[in-house]
Amino acid sequence: MKIKPYNEMLLLEPVKENTALQMTKESEEKPIKGRVVEMGEHAGIFDFQIGDIVFFRVFMAHEIEYEGKEYYFIHYENILGKEIPDETD
Repeated sequence: MKIKPYNEMLLLEPVKENTALQMTKESEEKPIKGRVVEMGEHAGIFDFQIGDIVFFRVFMAHEIEYEGKEYYFIHYENILGKEIPDETD
């Protein structure tokens, strides 16, 4: 089974850094990274693609657990930015 966001929503999987992501009141205020795993039918027109690494604030997203994994639904307007690979890589 798959999850499909509607309209302009993105489904993100948190990208864990070197240490486990620990959610505290302070960390909710700091942007975290997420990988776009699914998009609503209109989100693709806003320069997002499956696999993009984006920055977002947890308090702007809706957290869910699905098949034992953590995901976030977020509207594209609440994405702060995305990683752009260096052209030298």
